[in-house]
Amino acid sequence: MSFLSKIKYNIALKKLRAHAQKEKAERFKGLSQARSVGIVYNVGKIKWKTVTQFIHYFESLGKKVTTLGYLDEKELNHNYTPNFRHMFFCQRELSFWKIPKAQSLQTFTEVDFDYLINLDVEGDLVLQAVSAYSKAHTRIGLHLEDYEFCQDFMIKADVNDGPDLFEKLKDYIK
Repeated sequence: MSFLSKIKYNIALKKLRAHAQKEKAERFKGLSQARSVGIVYNVGKIKWKTVTQFIHYFESLGKKVTTLGYLDEKELNHNYTPNFRHMFFCQRELSFWKIPKAQSLQTFTEVDFDYLINLDVEGDLVLQAVSAYSKAHTRIGLHLEDYEFCQDFMIKADVNDGPDLFEKLKDYIK
């Protein structure tokens, strides 16, 4: 990472920290008590078929599921048409600092999901920003040192991709 890229990254992190949620008085809900789940993922790294398996897992347990996929391209193409349960965003919704503009994701981030599951395993600033902005009761993801303020519940695990992380998370939230 070049010197200017590091400065830009550090400024972006500082801006995100301003959105960090305060201490929460509510207790962690078990999966049996949760009613709604949000899933955040990178479209280029996790196939739709895999995401639908995650959706079916939660729906089979009676949970309402909404997804938000990030497409790392300038524009969304016709394969990624958002609807009320499956939303997508692209680089056009990012600020100069390469973090999502809060107002462009408001439809998703203002929902008070019982769980928000972030399937980022690489420390993607864009996906971590969604967690930071989210009003979810419990934001869940992989432990990433730079982004500890973005999650409420983090696991340390040796995982290579989103599906691996999802399998590990299922063990913790049961």
